[in-house]
Amino acid sequence: MEPPVPAGLDELPRSLIAMAEFYELSDGLLEAAAECSPVLPKGLDDIGTRTKVWAAGQS
Repeated sequence: MEPPVPAGLDELPRSLIAMAEFYELSDGLLEAAAECSPVLPKGLDDIGTRTKVWAAGQS
């Protein structure tokens, strides 16, 4: 069983692009993942908001 594809992979922030380059992820792999990635829900399109929502779910 595979985990769901995260939302918002079609528009990666610069920090995630840098991480993908560091781990040498191919453009093809990222493009394939983006094709299956749902759109981010409204209000979560800001990296600061996404970080706060993620952090709140960790406790």
